Formats: sequence, C-alpha cells, structure tokens
Amino acid sequence: MKNIGEFSSDGYGMAIISTDLITSYLRDKKIKAKKLLSYFDKHKDLLFETIKAGRFLPFYNIACYEYTLFISVDQEEVNIPEDYNEVFRYTDFYLEVGNLERVCFASFDYLEYHLDKIKQNMTDKEDLIPTGPDSIIESYYPAKGIDLPKGIYSFDLIGLERKNKLQRDSKNYGYAFIFHNNKEAINNNFDKADNETYCFDIDNYKEY
Repeated sequence: MKNIGEFSSDGYGMAIISTDLITSYLRDKKIKAKKLLSYFDKHKDLLFETIKAGRFLPFYNIACYEYTLFISVDQEEVNIPEDYNEVFRYTDFYLEVGNLERVCFASFDYLEYHLDKIKQNMTDKEDLIPTGPDSIIESYYPAKGIDLPKGIYSFDLIGLERKNKLQRDSKNYGYAFIFHNNKEAINNNFDKADNETYCFDIDNYKEY
C-alpha cells in the first residue's frame, strides 16, 4: 500500500473521477456550467445518471480535514498502515478508468470552482495558505491524481485513524483505496454511496 500524500476535503466532500470520462460525458450532454455541483444540485437526474454510469462517485458530509491517502492496486494481500486503526470499510465500489489512465480525488470545492481545470484533465492542485496564529504558509491539496491503467475496477474504501494522535486534529485521519482490476465488476455505486444510509466521515463515524 502506497502513501500518495495529503488530500484536503474542501467543501466537506470528495469525489473520485476519471477526468476524461466525466469531461466527455459533460460534452455529450452539452453541459456548459461553470460550477459542477451547483449544476448537479439543480439537475439531480443528471447527477444520478453520472453515478449510475460510473462517471462520478461522490462521498458526502466528511470533515474538512487534510487526509492522508493510501493506494493499493491489484495486490493480493493488503495490510492497512501500521500507524493507523481501521474505523470502517466499505467494499465493492465501481470505477471505470478512461484512455487518460488518470484518476482524480477531487474535493467538492475543486469540483465547484475549478471545472475548467477538470475539463483540461488537470488532476492535481496545490494551494499555499497562511495557517495558524503565525500565518505559516502550508500546502493544501484539494485535488490529487494517480495513474491507473485503463479498465474497470472494483475497490474498497477504508477509513483510518492514527493510533498516536497528532496535536493538530485535522491530520489524524486517512483513507485507503484498494483497487482491483475487475472486468466483471458490478456498478452499485448509487446505493453504496448513499450518505443517508452510510457514513463516510471518519471523525464522526456512526453506523446507521
């Protein structure tokens, strides 16, 4: 399992997208909106369609923290990082990766305010922001990309919490994504990503 660095869930949510597939979908539907989430909020039928088509997978209502992301691809045996405890595990999500062979973990703010960058297949963004009482400049990553070969994948999502807490609470959590190339994967994302049925917020995790 590989640590790919921090991800900032600005806007209290994140989504996993294959940027070229979502871009082609928006083009085919002649969607010219500048703010993707606002558009989807007004056209929920299209939002549901993108999820059911495997083009867009959002996870709602998660704390606006700097999560450490861990990735595993086609490993037979996967152990979670030894410095973390597993809080929850959801299995068998569906993901299609397009010709770009690039996947983006996008915060809700990135989806809302930087759709132009998504349409340019830009999967990474770094913000330099003054932080704390001394306004120390720190890096925040509202979009993080990884290379993933074209294909159909099933994956598990694991919520992680540090065993030994850092003083800064926003850095005590992480997500692990365990991908497996699976041509037979079934897309049940619409049900599995229902935040009224499942909780994806590690800090305030509860079972419904």
